[in-house]
Amino acid sequence: MELPLDPREVLNEVAHRVRHHSPKLKIIFLTQESSEDIVREAFGLGAVAYVLKGNAARDLPVALETVLQGKKFASRGVDRDILSRPELA
Repeated sequence: MELPLDPREVLNEVAHRVRHHSPKLKIIFLTQESSEDIVREAFGLGAVAYVLKGNAARDLPVALETVLQGKKFASRGVDRDILSRPELA
């Protein structure tokens, strides 16, 4: 039986496990979920990039380069204003 996953639970679980085992590791989420609440939560949990699966071929290399430059990245189709919000800096 396939059970639907709550994206927030997945985000929380992944972020907490990564932070616990590798606190310096940078988190890049690759997902199909583009709702503003989920994106905001991902960055609030410490993500440095949020890449939509439909844009992955184009955006993932850009996201990696952006993160290596010490900046945050969000795919097209995601509210990029989220990146400039002080509570997520």
